[in-house]
Amino acid sequence: WSCEGNPEFQMEVAEKRPRGTDIILHIDEESKEFLDPTRIRQLLEKYAKFLPVPIVFGKKKEWKDGKEVETDEDLVINETAPLWTKAPSELEDKDYEAFYETLFPMSEKPLFWIHLNIDYPFNLTGILYFPRVKSNMDLQKNKIQLYSNQVFVTDSVEGIVPDFLMLLHGVIDSPDIPLNVSRSYLQADHNVKKISAYITRKVADKLTELFKEDRKNFEEKWEVLDLFVKYGMLTQEKFYEKAEKFALLKNTEKKYFTLEEYRELISANQTDKEGHVVYLYAVDTEQQYSYIKEANAHGYDVLLMDGQLDIHLISMLEQKLAQSHFVRVDSDTLDNLIRKADDEKKESDVSEEDQELLRQLFESQLPKEDKVMISVQTGHQGSDAKPILLVQGEYMRRMKEMAAMQQGMNFYGEMPDSFNFVLNTDHPLIKKVLTEEEQACDEKLKPILSDIKGWEARQADLREAQSKKKEDEITAQEKEDMTNTDHKLDELREQRNQVLAEYAGTNKTVSQLIDLALLGNGMLKGEALSQFIKRSVELIG
Repeated sequence: WSCEGNPEFQMEVAEKRPRGTDIILHIDEESKEFLDPTRIRQLLEKYAKFLPVPIVFGKKKEWKDGKEVETDEDLVINETAPLWTKAPSELEDKDYEAFYETLFPMSEKPLFWIHLNIDYPFNLTGILYFPRVKSNMDLQKNKIQLYSNQVFVTDSVEGIVPDFLMLLHGVIDSPDIPLNVSRSYLQADHNVKKISAYITRKVADKLTELFKEDRKNFEEKWEVLDLFVKYGMLTQEKFYEKAEKFALLKNTEKKYFTLEEYRELISANQTDKEGHVVYLYAVDTEQQYSYIKEANAHGYDVLLMDGQLDIHLISMLEQKLAQSHFVRVDSDTLDNLIRKADDEKKESDVSEEDQELLRQLFESQLPKEDKVMISVQTGHQGSDAKPILLVQGEYMRRMKEMAAMQQGMNFYGEMPDSFNFVLNTDHPLIKKVLTEEEQACDEKLKPILSDIKGWEARQADLREAQSKKKEDEITAQEKEDMTNTDHKLDELREQRNQVLAEYAGTNKTVSQLIDLALLGNGMLKGEALSQFIKRSVELIG
């Protein structure tokens, strides 16, 4: 019988005295590498390393008289009874660790492992290890080897193992997984779905067991487990249902809490007037140090959410946890982050007109940067609070951070960064700036402000009169009168802003306060930082 690799073959009469079959392969010129013993052994060790029958590859060799010579002993290159085929009761920790080193030489010892063994309603055996993952998920994938009756099939197990568990290492062996089929068919296969659900459940049960048996040890390993667990919670609803009991949150004091424990901790003090429990969080304890300390001074606790999946986890938890809201500690003033029902908001002793002058005064000195929008607001947080605070709104910042990691959100990624300067009108420095502005600009501003008041009153009268009429009842003269009034007000306000800008350019306190807020957020660099240092020296002198 002979064949050239196609459906056709030839059979001829042949003389052969010994019984049995000889298989003769003819290698073409391009495939001569497969005649190299080293290459043949590589292939055998990859695909037949754990074959259930011994594979003899020549004879063992030893050094004799200064050279390597063959012995009479067969060289068996495979392990016919790998660890996953044995009962867990027969094995010790050192056995699992040695097997892991066999699979993944030069790797750190795994955190722990799960021994899979089920024969109904499907057959599945294997061992999955939790490696010491750092941060880069892609470098850790494709480390689970799929076998069928101890014959290696592939190390690409997407569709069989849940996506979040692709970060695990190890082997799974099942004759019930269909081979040589499309991925879509594989994912729809009944047995594959059961196997995937079984693996997810076993992993969740193992983590639950570790959490309950040794909470302290579990917390020590959390930095490594964090990525697995959060990835699973985000992608597998069934896993989330189990993980919510052992998933941990860490605060800025490095204390760990379950979701339920943390809610109990903060609900009394961090519930706003709408009944929402407000979870304050930071992403960098050094950069946001002052915001964290101010929150702590008010009796608030702050979470540390600095993981690469935390921004997505936050959005999911807001949907899962009833009446819950997550806000970054530097996204607004504390009074605005947690609005209390019993807060008696006293009126500021700075008039609305003066607050507008302050806003324009500071706005005129704001830095101009591409793709950055900065506005100025006023508030009154008390004389002991900071005179000026730079904050970035929670919603847009979160959307931009998610856009950087998730396709389909490019719209948010292209939008400019938006920041707000909040001036504390209760602080002596802000009051001093206002007093100095009044003394320096009163002569120029008084007639302009008087005119603005007069024209604003006229604008209000015109709007009230027009609001009582239908659109087609408003005459052309009335429309022109309103347009002229709007233009006049714009001119007067521009004159006011010009006066304020000229003065603000000479007031070092204004520039110093702005730069201090920028510096506190790591946004003061280059020439602006150099000018700030020079100005600071001048003020000290």
